[in-house]
Amino acid sequence: MARTAVSGIHRFTAVRMMLADESQRCIGTYTGDTVVEIDYPLAFANAVASRIRVQKKRFRYVHLGGGLTESDQEKPLWFYQTARRVRGLAETKMKDFGQRNDIKGIWETLIVKPMAILPKGSYAGYILSSIPLIGFNYFIRMEESTATMVDLVVNDSKDKTLTNRMIITKGRELLKGMP
Repeated sequence: MARTAVSGIHRFTAVRMMLADESQRCIGTYTGDTVVEIDYPLAFANAVASRIRVQKKRFRYVHLGGGLTESDQEKPLWFYQTARRVRGLAETKMKDFGQRNDIKGIWETLIVKPMAILPKGSYAGYILSSIPLIGFNYFIRMEESTATMVDLVVNDSKDKTLTNRMIITKGRELLKGMP
C-alpha cells in the first residue's frame, strides 16, 4: 500500500515539476507516520532531482521540521517519542539527499525548526509571542515563519538549520515596517 502511494505521488509530482519552476509542499503528521514524513518527501525529492539533474538548475528545498524533533534515534525521550524520532529521521534523510553525487551542488536542503506557530491575526498569539524569554523561545507568529521560509528559498542562508529563535529574529527583521 505505502509503495503504491509513494510511486503514485512520484509520477504525479514528476509531471507537475516538469511544468513548474517553483513549488511548495507542506505535509506532515503528529503521529510519526513514516510514509508521510519520510517516503513522500523523498519521492518528491527524487522527482525534482530527475529534472534538475538534467537541467543543471539549482533547487533549494526548505524542510519544515519541528523544534522538538530528534535525529538521534537512540536518545531517550519523555514524550511523543515516535513522532519526534520519525520527524528527526526525515530531517536527516533530506539533508543526506542533497549530498548524493548526482545532485551535489545543485540540490540544497535547509531545515526550519519552529516550536509553536501561532495563527495570523491572533490576539492571544501576539501576547504569547511578546512575553520576554518565554515567547521568544517558544511561540512564533505565522507571518514570521512564512517570511523566513520564503526568504530562505529566494536568498539562501549561511545557516542550514534554523532554530525557533533564528526564525523569529529573521521573520521580524523581514517584516519590520510592514503593515
